[in-house]
Amino acid sequence: MVDAHIASVGRAPAIWSVWSDWGNTGPENVVGSREFPTTMANYLKTKGIVPMIVWEPVNPSAQTDCQNWSNAAVNSGKYDQYIRDWAQAAKNYGGRVIVRFMHEMNLPYFIWGVNRCTNSYASIKAAWKRVWNIFRGPDGVGATNVKFLWSVSGKGYVSNLYPGDAYVDYTGLTAFNWARPTAAGSWDAWRSMIAAFTPAMTALLNVSTKPIIAAEVGSAPPDPSCSTCSKYNWIKNGYPAVRNKWPRVKAIVYMDIDLRHAGQPDWRLASPPAGLQAYKEIAANSLFWGTIP
Repeated sequence: MVDAHIASVGRAPAIWSVWSDWGNTGPENVVGSREFPTTMANYLKTKGIVPMIVWEPVNPSAQTDCQNWSNAAVNSGKYDQYIRDWAQAAKNYGGRVIVRFMHEMNLPYFIWGVNRCTNSYASIKAAWKRVWNIFRGPDGVGATNVKFLWSVSGKGYVSNLYPGDAYVDYTGLTAFNWARPTAAGSWDAWRSMIAAFTPAMTALLNVSTKPIIAAEVGSAPPDPSCSTCSKYNWIKNGYPAVRNKWPRVKAIVYMDIDLRHAGQPDWRLASPPAGLQAYKEIAANSLFWGTIP
């Protein structure tokens, strides 16, 4: 998939998302395995790509098991050895790693989110700090090559969830242009990239001075009946607009996946092909040839 993306775009990205679920017992080279993805990370390193690991404290087959997968379970120390082993494997890998832990915790969509199970603002911050300390605290494994991305949804309150700049390397956001039929049959409004970013950016700029990574970004294909909706323009105009408006945004990670099977749009760049063409033009512009510091 990585090679196919590079071939279609003409340039390797700076970041590639990789999933790892704490309760997924598959082997290390299986997508979503609980183990640190050493094989994939090493492969990405050969391409000059930094892995951004979406690290989810959940068993994918037990998404409602509050007894074992709430913040309380993490804060009890139940997973400390697993976290330590994973952190040690990340340190042993040696390359730069971004860990996107407990993403979108400001909403109750996931079992680690606020107001799910017994989760509170305080318990989420405590879980974050506990994990960070195992990686990089005084009694941790010294995984200084691992950088932590505190990433929120574009909706919901975030100030009381922020653990503090000392425990965060990047802040981040999810921002999508859904543009899909609603239950009533009408279409969600087509939103520019700037409009999609604005709610989360407003929140992030108020809680932290850290650089920002837009960790999940995408646009649905346009409604054929909308004459002004263009995925080409959404991408081609959106990237420069975000760069100019918010210089603290250091990376935009496009969600190049078809998620119609999960009730979401087809986010792929090539849906329609004009979207991929716009992305290729952005990738060819040296203004967007960033690296991860």
